[in-house]
Amino acid sequence: MKPAHKKLLILTLKLAVAAALLVMIFSKVHWNNYVILKSDGSAHVVQSVTDAGVVIDNDRERSIPFPDPLPFSALESTTNPDGTEEFVRPGFKSSLLSIHKGFVLAGVGVYFLSMIVPSIRWWYMLRIQGLNITMWAAIKLSFLGRFFDNVMPGTVGGDVFKAWHVGKQTNHKAGALLSVLADRGAGTLGLATTAGIMLAFTLLTGMDTFDRLRVPAIAIMIAFTGMIVACAFLFSPRLRRVCRIQKLYSRTSIAHHFEAAGQAAMAYQQNPRKLIVALLLAWLGQFFFISSFMLLGMGLGLPTPWFSYFLYIPIIYIIGAVPLTPGGIGIIEGLFVALFAVGASSVMVLALMGRLLPLFLSLPGLIVFLMSPKIPDTETLRHEMEDAVDED
Repeated sequence: MKPAHKKLLILTLKLAVAAALLVMIFSKVHWNNYVILKSDGSAHVVQSVTDAGVVIDNDRERSIPFPDPLPFSALESTTNPDGTEEFVRPGFKSSLLSIHKGFVLAGVGVYFLSMIVPSIRWWYMLRIQGLNITMWAAIKLSFLGRFFDNVMPGTVGGDVFKAWHVGKQTNHKAGALLSVLADRGAGTLGLATTAGIMLAFTLLTGMDTFDRLRVPAIAIMIAFTGMIVACAFLFSPRLRRVCRIQKLYSRTSIAHHFEAAGQAAMAYQQNPRKLIVALLLAWLGQFFFISSFMLLGMGLGLPTPWFSYFLYIPIIYIIGAVPLTPGGIGIIEGLFVALFAVGASSVMVLALMGRLLPLFLSLPGLIVFLMSPKIPDTETLRHEMEDAVDED
């Protein structure tokens, strides 16, 4: 099979998986407010609420119609953070209409900060490599990368565009590519450690039990195990040789990225104190990132305690980064619904905000793109960066 046909087939399969996941998720979404019966778990649209119970659409085909109103004792409930019970679950439309604008604006502002801090972190990682560009240039190029990642996804990621521009300014393309790979690793490590610290804090303080947090705990342990194994191979060329890893990845289309990651690890290994500073910046960025979702969830009135956001959001986006579907479409939304478990309709509003915010806030990258030097076509760009790694 020709490489072009193989890529098309893989993309088609990924899109099919994403579409199937979205259909399954949206089948659980209700447009209007609804209740769930204890007897059979069925969902029913709410017409009105009285002191005696809830009036729902009666199913005319039933031999025995529902009581009118339906008593609260017959309904499943959710518990709000303040301890009160909620029987009526908000639908997608009502969640949007009742959203608290103040919390949303605060969430958008904090999300923007979560984009600025990683830009500063990357600038710091460049300085460790001896690549001196201004912080303002690093921020602009970071938005350029996000623009290509979020608005114009293609075969070449935004990180490559960032690295190419830095390479043009510093005449050191390989170092620029290594810096973006190391920066990505620091961001992922920040997510995983944030979730791990919050899991330990939640269990030690008794805010929740292990039985209730079993799924996120297992996901965090798997993420940490994967990162430890990856770091072991990256920081140990000898281990890579013993396990013959190079022979495996040399046959893949992203072999150069594996090689560059190994070189990046060796370059930064000589600056452990500076890497600690970079990790602290990663934690700060992830704190803003997760806090933005917490503020958005508060604006939607989700009955989710604050610490759950610091457990679930890292897991969602670590798993969503696995390239099973384009941009994690379907996977991220499904994880939101599964982990938050407070009603698919209102949680989907939060998940969609998580999709739209990076698109909207990446638009300044378009201005950077229009004002930047002409970028070569994607194939030329790819070959330039791969050759730079080989020659380093």
